[in-house]
Amino acid sequence: MHTNPLTHREFAVSTYNGSWNLLDRAELSAEEQIELERMACASLYHWSVIGGAQELATGEWLLARVYIRLGFGHEALRHASMAAELASKNEVADYLKASTLEGLARAHAMMGMVDDAIALRAAAVSALDEIVDPEDRELIESQISEGPWFGI
Repeated sequence: MHTNPLTHREFAVSTYNGSWNLLDRAELSAEEQIELERMACASLYHWSVIGGAQELATGEWLLARVYIRLGFGHEALRHASMAAELASKNEVADYLKASTLEGLARAHAMMGMVDDAIALRAAAVSALDEIVDPEDRELIESQISEGPWFGI
């Protein structure tokens, strides 16, 4: 498919934002859960066509967060692992390392891998020191502090 890169970007951004609109809701119907998964997958797809490591890591992280919300631990762990690997091996924004470590820690916690989850959450907190922009740091701190942490 030869779609204009600007069209891919538009779809990537709109489906990313649409995913967050659903993630922010306290309750999701069965139909909204399906819509959430589809939008997050669509966002990742469009970023995979035109984005670099930053966009791919962000898309993988979002999909991990979606699967955590939906209760799919294995999928969450798989996508969180890919996000963290992309962030650690590539030049990405300073906040993305802490963010992807948070996602990986949360996925480990969901899967009952408590020791790994605790260590990864501590690594995410430590990575906050690398974030220069105070607003970015505050956003990632809020992500780390919010639930669910599955008992850790």
